[in-house]
Amino acid sequence: MMFNKALLLAPFASLVSAGVFIAGFSDNTCNSGVGGTLISTNGGCHIFNTPYNRIQVAGGGSDSCFVELFYNRDCTNFVPSRVGPVNNPNLGGCIGPFPVAGGGFSSPVRSARIINCPT
Repeated sequence: MMFNKALLLAPFASLVSAGVFIAGFSDNTCNSGVGGTLISTNGGCHIFNTPYNRIQVAGGGSDSCFVELFYNRDCTNFVPSRVGPVNNPNLGGCIGPFPVAGGGFSSPVRSARIINCPT
């Protein structure tokens, strides 16, 4: 019996997304996951369901794809360094604590947006 592969894969096509996945953690070693979000549009503010003390990221697809993190829920209090490029294989691992302008570190982060990522 012959099957049309396109028809077999069609139901799964809507499950495939471009963008960046951010996993959030409550601890300092990325062992206690508290949530995750897939950001698939550039520039929009994405609010995390719970604050993240540390993150891990995956996706990207471009050397110009970065994640901007924010201390508040409306993407206005910017963490003064970008994460990325997201597709850099050296980026892996537990990211954080997050720097504060003027020195020192603070956490958690509560929202993010992606910049220049294929979507």
